[in-house]
Amino acid sequence: MLGLKSFRARLLLSGCGAMALAILAAGAAKAQDQNQSAIENVVVTGQAYALQKSIDDKREATVVSDGIAADEIGQTPEFGIGDALRKVPGLTLVINNGRGEDQFLTIRGLNPDYDTTTVDGMALPSTEETVRSVSLDVIPSVLVNSVDVNKTWTVDQPTDAIGGVTDLHTRSAFDHPGEFFDSHIDGAYWTNTEEVRSKQPSGQADFTYSNTFGPSNEFGFLVLGSYFQRSSSTLNTYTLGYSYYPYSGSGTAANVLALEQTSATATSTTLKPSDMVTSDIAIPDRHRWYFYDNDRTRPGVFTRLDFNDHAMFHADIEGGVFEFVNDESRSSQYLNRVGGATITSDTTGSFASGSPEVDYDKYVQYREINYINANAGADFASNTHLTLTLNYGVGQYRQTDDEDQFTAPSSATYAFTYDLSAPTAPLFIPTNEAAFLNPANYNEAYHEYVVDQSISHLPQARLEFNDNADAKATGFGFKIGWSWRDLSQSYYLTQYRLNAVGTAPTLATIGTINKNISLYDGEGQTLLLINPADVIAFVAANPSRYTENATDAMVSTINNYKLSEMIQAGYAEAQYRIGDFFAMAGLRYESTDQNISNYLPVPFSSTTNFVLTSTANHYGRLLPSLNVVYDVTDTLKLRGAVTQNLARPEYGQLAQNSSATVSGTTASETISNPALKPRESTNFDLSAEYYPTEGIIASVAVFDKSIKNEIISLTSSAANVTIPGTALPVTLTTTTSENANSAYVTGVELSASDVKFEFLPGFLSDFGASANLGLVQFDAPYIRMSDGSFRKLPQLVSSSKSVANIALLYSHDQYSGQIAYNYTSKMPISFDTNNPVNDQWWAGIGTLDAQVMYKLDENISFRIQGKNLTDSVPQKVVGLNQQLNYSSLENGRAFYFGIGVAL
Repeated sequence: MLGLKSFRARLLLSGCGAMALAILAAGAAKAQDQNQSAIENVVVTGQAYALQKSIDDKREATVVSDGIAADEIGQTPEFGIGDALRKVPGLTLVINNGRGEDQFLTIRGLNPDYDTTTVDGMALPSTEETVRSVSLDVIPSVLVNSVDVNKTWTVDQPTDAIGGVTDLHTRSAFDHPGEFFDSHIDGAYWTNTEEVRSKQPSGQADFTYSNTFGPSNEFGFLVLGSYFQRSSSTLNTYTLGYSYYPYSGSGTAANVLALEQTSATATSTTLKPSDMVTSDIAIPDRHRWYFYDNDRTRPGVFTRLDFNDHAMFHADIEGGVFEFVNDESRSSQYLNRVGGATITSDTTGSFASGSPEVDYDKYVQYREINYINANAGADFASNTHLTLTLNYGVGQYRQTDDEDQFTAPSSATYAFTYDLSAPTAPLFIPTNEAAFLNPANYNEAYHEYVVDQSISHLPQARLEFNDNADAKATGFGFKIGWSWRDLSQSYYLTQYRLNAVGTAPTLATIGTINKNISLYDGEGQTLLLINPADVIAFVAANPSRYTENATDAMVSTINNYKLSEMIQAGYAEAQYRIGDFFAMAGLRYESTDQNISNYLPVPFSSTTNFVLTSTANHYGRLLPSLNVVYDVTDTLKLRGAVTQNLARPEYGQLAQNSSATVSGTTASETISNPALKPRESTNFDLSAEYYPTEGIIASVAVFDKSIKNEIISLTSSAANVTIPGTALPVTLTTTTSENANSAYVTGVELSASDVKFEFLPGFLSDFGASANLGLVQFDAPYIRMSDGSFRKLPQLVSSSKSVANIALLYSHDQYSGQIAYNYTSKMPISFDTNNPVNDQWWAGIGTLDAQVMYKLDENISFRIQGKNLTDSVPQKVVGLNQQLNYSSLENGRAFYFGIGVAL
């Protein structure tokens, strides 16, 4: 503990030292600056222009913030707004289930649960099954005019903001007075193309039309549409779990049992917290090869009507419908070890018996955000305003899954060797590959249809009075306000599984697809492909050979829940600006009433007995904020903030239970915790920003967060558990969430940008650059292990210790371009209560993107973009030092070529 506190102190001191140096440098330069003549404005275009606008917005802000401008957002093809936000300092994105799109936003490397995303100041509903986070891959980037990422909080914002608040400002007809039209169309090519299904075209198109009208242009109307389609494939390898074996390194060791392996025929092991594996070697228990064909579409429509009499009254009403549809065909083949291992080296060996499986899943995932927002205001004076905002949003998620499973009995026929030193991921090589790939050896286990869906309704209202409290107002000002939101979130799951009875049909009897798939880590191996159409036809023609799964009714009950959450708040904020000094202090009282209805296991460990329960919670919090800004010189700005805010639990953590999901000899279940408290954080922020001339910024920010009631997702495993509907005992992994003790987060952010290198000669002066680095240290809480002992966690879930991005810009006449590299260090996914070697992590990853634009004239432009040029592969890892790969997802590179037309 002392070491971590010392590190936090050193980190804060180093950041403050950097600020002190900046102050001294600015002070020394001030006299010279005063004698210099005005510097001629640098003319920039493309990404450089957008960066310059972002710098100007940051300079005028009253809080610690960063952002991105519309010119950069709209000028390059992005699947969603998440792709565009990767360019913002201090931000990183969690990708969509590991398969390509930037989905959840993390600010300063912190868990997405710590953040809030708003549109024009009002919170958006979630489109996910069980989490609060907004899926940014649903929202088209062309929707927004600008994005502000506020890293310090003010009391008029949503309170779930330990990381920060990301506010998306929508486009308006008043952005371009008069008639305006803008459009883009791009064709796309993915290097990982569809292999089994017929290939579909990839690309995107969007348009924006607006007009202002009336005697004094009091009215404005805007409509935009966007459509994106991606047709590609994903190669995936999955190796989990690992068992730990003693090995002296002296040669072949035959039929060695793993640590905690109960018998020579056991198919899994469960480590204890006290087990030390530093002298053992890790050997994979099972391996699954996956191949996905994906068709993804993202249509969206938005419209807005504005009124402004340019005297007293203004109003606007806007609405949008944004969808994401993922049509995915997933084929997989599985091989599980049986018995002891023959070890030939630290990374190679074999098993004398194995247990195989072949699966197919047809997923259709549908996510949607619908919202309507009405805002009306009266300006009683130039700096006195009253505004009322009403908002209603609906977030939906729906996924259907047609699943087929075929298995073969454990046998020496399916013996295999393994190689952990293979180039990309662990490699399993069946000894009798012909038998492993023979469809006649696999018997149908079941055909299943599952529907899971959730829907969130989020009505909101806010009333605010503002007197001399605008961003640039001088003297004293204040605002008072009231806000209300009433969330209702429901989740439903329906399962219909038909189990084969009697003599089960073989895969050869039903039918396969004759297609060779080059596996991600197969080194020439291929994959058995179930023909789903043949399965459906066979089941329909032979109803007597199937019976409904006995636990379908229970499965279709215990996952479901309803959650309601009414949040009311009153707030007051006062500000004062005199000369170069600005201060803003506020206080917010927020009351939360929550009710959860679900089916809880009785007793806690039961997988068969569930009782309908209703749990009510109420809590109120008084939350203050203070933001201070001081212009030391014309070029140096200091900011500081002290705030308190919250981060509420995910819906699933509070409300969702699940029945055991069985795969071979393993199973998993989730247990909710309705008693979870929200995280509460006290935040200290300090930043220094240096603006030596237009288009240049150098900044350093330090922050410290003390978090109470941190929420930890815990997993534990138990061997030889009997699950209803399964013939053999399984190893059951249970996941639940708990409030842990306090956590502390300390970090520093460094940022520097120069939109044009005017100090360089010739063509080099047309280049510019932007670089950002965030470093975070965690003093994480303790968790209780399965034996009652306590373990201190290395960091917080879904949080990374370092994020960085660097971009090289080019702007000259009609040409502009950018090369950008983004890096996120490893982050934990979940922590295991049996042994730390089973903790699951995302490995660190860096990606490289590039884009070039040519503007033919004021109306027509051409653009080329390459994404993930280094073919970076998201990987999940486990092990003592997270050195063991358990999942890799190869998405490939993407290239776009398009044209833009503006009138």
